[in-house]
Amino acid sequence: FTLACIKMGRPGLAEKAVALVEKRIPEDKQLEYYDTRTGKFIGKQSRLYQTWTISGYLTSKMLLENP
Repeated sequence: FTLACIKMGRPGLAEKAVALVEKRIPEDKQLEYYDTRTGKFIGKQSRLYQTWTISGYLTSKMLLENP
């Protein structure tokens, strides 16, 4: 998502998404995925403390700092 926003010349949209994630990751314990319509985690199906979730967040931060 971040890379697509940067390529489309809309890094501000990615920055908003990253800011939202920064608030949610600690509360939600690095969930595996969220429901796309409600933005809430999906019950027992969503696994906690996923390393790829945090690595995706960190990659997005790095891309925004140095596209």
